[in-house]
Amino acid sequence: MTAGCELLRRSAPRTAVLAGTVALTVDTMTQGSVVTLLMYTDLMYAAVLYGPPATARRLPWITGLVTVAATVVPVAVWRVPEALLIGVVVGRSPSAPPPPV
Repeated sequence: MTAGCELLRRSAPRTAVLAGTVALTVDTMTQGSVVTLLMYTDLMYAAVLYGPPATARRLPWITGLVTVAATVVPVAVWRVPEALLIGVVVGRSPSAPPPPV
C-alpha cells in the first residue's frame, strides 16, 4: 500500500501521507518492515516539499503531538512504566523533515 502512495507523492502529497499513515499503522501492528518506514519517510518529505506551505508548518507539530499523546495516554490508563514503550514505538516513525531552504 505504501508503494502505491509513492505514486501520489507529487500530485497529492497530503492524500499520500494520510494513506501512508494508515499503511504504517497496519504495518506496525503486524510484523513490520523497514521498507515501509523508509517509504513513509519519503512521503513525509514529499508532503513538506510539494505540499502547501501550511503543511510544512503543521506536519512537525502534528507528529509531535501524536507522539506525546501516544506516550501519555497509555501511561495514564495502565499506570505501568512499560506503557512508555508505546510512545517509543510511535515516536520511531519519522516526523516531518525541515522545509527545504
